[in-house]
Amino acid sequence: MGFSHSWIAVSGLTPDAAVAALGAEVVGELDAEEFPETLGMGVLPGGWLLVVSSDFDDAFKGRLARLAALGPAVACAIEEHVMHAEARGYDAGSETWRVVRDPDDDHLEMTGAPPAALTAIRDEAVRRQDADEASGIDRLFEAPADMAAAICGYQLGVEEPEGFRYTELRYLRETASSGGGGKPGFFARLFGIKGCRVRTPTSRASSAAASLRSHSQTVSTHQPAAVSASAFRVSRAMLRPILATQ
Repeated sequence: MGFSHSWIAVSGLTPDAAVAALGAEVVGELDAEEFPETLGMGVLPGGWLLVVSSDFDDAFKGRLARLAALGPAVACAIEEHVMHAEARGYDAGSETWRVVRDPDDDHLEMTGAPPAALTAIRDEAVRRQDADEASGIDRLFEAPADMAAAICGYQLGVEEPEGFRYTELRYLRETASSGGGGKPGFFARLFGIKGCRVRTPTSRASSAAASLRSHSQTVSTHQPAAVSASAFRVSRAMLRPILATQ
């Protein structure tokens, strides 16, 4: 069984600003052990705002990539089906470093100017890979996620900070007039509708948004230590054994 996801964490970004930049809406706050099926947000210690997506490309090519321009950021993408892992760092929207573990290569590719601590993580991964070569375990695959976690404190499959909860989000449909850049849909062209109607959030969503804002304002600066809601809930506990076996 494999897992595919991507995420981005931005320092100092508020939940409201992130939701607006993503063109999304709040669905509701999840229970303590629940993980968002497609899109979720949470506040990490140290002032980092996390947004995680089930789309492997979202952090680098999708809407999540927009958030990199809103503050110092780190993003990570993991595709366990093909054992591809990648992490990138940003400053004011510009990429400053990148590390890639491509299954077609026998090394860990690092470009840009990563913090010195990340170089140490790479060197340790290479040492462990050489030592465990006979076991067949790909230690280099773990390195990009380890590097991203060293910066913001988040790594999927690892115990989240105490009190951390995800708020489930949903992307709203974007049109050319709303900044999505796509063509108007069939009914928009047929009836001459400009833009699209944004549904008013439910009381549950409004409550979740207020809770997330409150949490982002009061979060402590501890040291860093990860189907619709009614259809299917993914437990965080279910994800940890998956990654632990890699």
